[in-house]
Amino acid sequence: MYNTYHAKNLLLRWPLDHVFHTDHFKLVRIDRGPAWGSDHFPIFIELSLEAGAEAEQEEPDTTRTEEEQVNEKIEDGKQHPDE
Repeated sequence: MYNTYHAKNLLLRWPLDHVFHTDHFKLVRIDRGPAWGSDHFPIFIELSLEAGAEAEQEEPDTTRTEEEQVNEKIEDGKQHPDE
């Protein structure tokens, strides 16, 4: 896990940004790039599309509350796609 925010202040950094992918892909590499003017660091990922990858990867444990929050955000995104 990389601290991706705040690129401009060393004391206020924490891992804010995330990359999500389906379990059809396997993570090959992840790196944090150098600060380039934004208050977020760039994240570079390399994924590999592999048959059977979903069988090799654990699905993260989630609570019912977390699943409900995710579903609400997905529905909200569908209703307000331009926001």
